[in-house]
Amino acid sequence: MISRIIINNKIQYIKYRLPFTKSRYLIYWYPNCTTNIHGHENNCKFIVLKGNLREYLYSSNDSNNFKSINRLIKPLTINTINDEIGYHKINNDNSSSISYHHYY
Repeated sequence: MISRIIINNKIQYIKYRLPFTKSRYLIYWYPNCTTNIHGHENNCKFIVLKGNLREYLYSSNDSNNFKSINRLIKPLTINTINDEIGYHKINNDNSSSISYHHYY
C-alpha cells in the first residue's frame, strides 16, 4: 500500500507499507516538507536511513503547546514516540530523506 500525504496542495511524503506486514513502513520525505502535529496512540519506533529529520515535540495536537524540544534526528538512531511522550511534527529541511517506522 502506498499513501501520498498532501498538505497545502504539496506532496510532503510518501508512505510505503512493507509487504506482508500491517505495521512496518518506509517513508520517503520530500525536501522541505513538514507533517501536521500528530500523535501515536500506540508506540512508533523509527529510524532515519538516509538524510536527517527534525522533530518538534508538543504536549497536545495544538501548535500553542510546544514542549520546547526541537531535535535533529540523524541516520541510524532509534527513536520512539507515543502519546505519553507527546505529540510531534516532523520536518525535512534538507534533501530527500528515508525513514523506517514500526507501529505496535
